[in-house]
Amino acid sequence: MTTTQQLSGRGPAPRLKGRARMAPVLLTVVLGVVAVATPTDFAFSRLLPAAPALAASMWSVGATVGLGVLALVLVIAV
Repeated sequence: MTTTQQLSGRGPAPRLKGRARMAPVLLTVVLGVVAVATPTDFAFSRLLPAAPALAASMWSVGATVGLGVLALVLVIAV
């Protein structure tokens, strides 16, 4: 049996519920607060692209782009 045949029989991925769906937003908020609260020589703002990357594995394209824009605005603001 090929890998394609094995994967096609698995069915859809389980839907995330509750706080798990909000993980990318929480990560953005935490990193944004840490980036603002720490001195400028600590580059926590460089970690902000991790949130849209996490969102891409969990959310639709539109929601991921929205979070990416939010992260970009935070990086520019910091």
